[in-house]
Amino acid sequence: MLSAEINVAVMRSPRSEQGMALPMAVTVSALLLISSLSMQSLALHARQRADQQRHAAGQRDRLASAAMEFLQVAQGPQSCLLAWPSDQWDAASVCPAADPQHLRQGRMTSLPWRLQRWEPDTGSRGRLSLLWADGSLTRQWLEVSP
Repeated sequence: MLSAEINVAVMRSPRSEQGMALPMAVTVSALLLISSLSMQSLALHARQRADQQRHAAGQRDRLASAAMEFLQVAQGPQSCLLAWPSDQWDAASVCPAADPQHLRQGRMTSLPWRLQRWEPDTGSRGRLSLLWADGSLTRQWLEVSP
């Protein structure tokens, strides 16, 4: 009879170990959920940064292309306008043979631009400010060949 009591005692687990599987499973599940959410937010953040960098590179390229177009149009009779600020171009005595309207607007791909301001600097430099159809304003220093 003594051996039967021992077998029963061995089969029963102590009360302190009962119910440990469920809290442990919940804890592990919560940790997995938190880590997967962290990984997802890191991936989303990396994607947003890549999109921002691509957008900024596109804007820089767009501005460089518009600046080249501006300088191409500023050849010949329009070249004398570059020595003056754009708000003085309409004066008849500045450059009588030039037509300032040629330098005041252009189009890059499907996005038109409008000259906001041209500010000549000392020497052969100037600051070009363009207003785009999407409302953005960009500025760039240009070297003007004499």
